[in-house]
Amino acid sequence: GWLRAKLVPLGEAWIDGGRLALQYGAGRQIGNFDFDQVGHAFDGVRAHFGLERRLGVDALAVKLRRAAGQPDLERNLAGAYLTGRPSDAFAADLYFLYLSDGASAEDAELLTMGARLDLTPTAWLTADLEAAVQIGEVTVANTREPQDQLAWMAAGQVGIAGRLGLDMGMQLLGQVFSADDQPADRTRRAWKPLYPSRDRLLGLMQLFEPSNLQQIGATWHASAPVWGGTLRGEIDVRLDRALAGGPLPGFGGGALGSGDKWQNLGTQADVRLRWGAASGSEILGALGLFVPDAALAADRNVQPAVLA
Repeated sequence: GWLRAKLVPLGEAWIDGGRLALQYGAGRQIGNFDFDQVGHAFDGVRAHFGLERRLGVDALAVKLRRAAGQPDLERNLAGAYLTGRPSDAFAADLYFLYLSDGASAEDAELLTMGARLDLTPTAWLTADLEAAVQIGEVTVANTREPQDQLAWMAAGQVGIAGRLGLDMGMQLLGQVFSADDQPADRTRRAWKPLYPSRDRLLGLMQLFEPSNLQQIGATWHASAPVWGGTLRGEIDVRLDRALAGGPLPGFGGGALGSGDKWQNLGTQADVRLRWGAASGSEILGALGLFVPDAALAADRNVQPAVLA
């Protein structure tokens, strides 16, 4: 729960304090969903100032709620998130997020700086583009000297929507998170995720971490009025890849090979079926499928997997 104090003389301005659910942009850095028994929640304060629908500025200082399986994890996040919308067809986000991440294995002090563009040039065409860099220091336990952090990420999707008997749309998407392909030097280049909405960022099964990861894919959706509500079907198909010389973003880590070439990890497909009532209630059914590439199957004995 949280309390909000409205600063009436300043117009659209308020301060929240307590246990917060936060969501910014497309949820690639900070999202309000995490598929586990605890979920993402942030204890702290957030101040907001807005100017009609054209400008929004958030300043926050929060601590991540701990899970039972992470008793030694101490994560603190502070920063600012700015959103400008000069027109209904264009919006831009700019953010500066400072993470202090402490655990028994390592401590990290990282600044993530990025920008996002949300474009709607026509009623049937949309685009979402985002890029960020990450700098700071990481200190591994039992070592004296910290390692420098220099990582990056980029993501984008372009979609079309319209009506062909049904309301439907299609999106092409791509995203890449940097890898530490030179582990012998003193600079870490692997992207360290903050608090993303992992199901939307990585797929329903969340097999991989957003680090040393490239995903290319497409989504399709269609909806129609059914049984007094709206029935919507969604299909999401992605190809997963990783730099051969960097640690795998899943399956225990470790390199799958050597060199700086992208290695296929496998293909995943998600299917979601939603029925929503006018009252806001929703029924959701979902199915996830992952088929590993031959190299991953041979090296880690990974078998095809299904989640329903």
